[in-house]
Amino acid sequence: QLIAETIADAVIEGKEVADSRGELEVKGDSIFDVDFRSSFPGKKMVAVIGSGISGLMAAKKLLENGYGVVTFEKSNDSLGVWKTFPNQETRLQSDSVIFSPVGEKPIYEHVQSNVYSSAGEVAAYFETYMDKYNLRSHIQFGAEVLRYENNSEEELTFDLIYKQNNEIKKSNFYSVWIR
Repeated sequence: QLIAETIADAVIEGKEVADSRGELEVKGDSIFDVDFRSSFPGKKMVAVIGSGISGLMAAKKLLENGYGVVTFEKSNDSLGVWKTFPNQETRLQSDSVIFSPVGEKPIYEHVQSNVYSSAGEVAAYFETYMDKYNLRSHIQFGAEVLRYENNSEEELTFDLIYKQNNEIKKSNFYSVWIR
């Protein structure tokens, strides 16, 4: 068995692999090319890794600036630590005004807390943010990025290799943002 960071290499070389948990079985050259460019004709494609708050804000800004954006989220939900069970008692450690995205109404206008918003309030605020800018439609949930590398075949692009639905997939992007 191979560790996760070498799965993509083995698949590209046509070897049979399984990840360290034994959940992924890949035989031969079973890598699937996924071309997202057809959804964004004429736009440079950017991959954003992670759909936490900074990933969502990056995706929004990239879309506003004319890029085609695909966000890769390992889990089946966005907002990371703000929605995980162990962090439900977490509160912002800074004033809600400081934490609000530039150009958006401050979090405190949307929540019950006076100053330090709770995890649930922050998550609810950014759920609204995702809906307002239609960011969910740009997220590939359950997509664990295994690696990315410069693609020497195309000038200044990157191949991003990821696992989704127990399949290894590869897509090409102009840029990769890790949030």
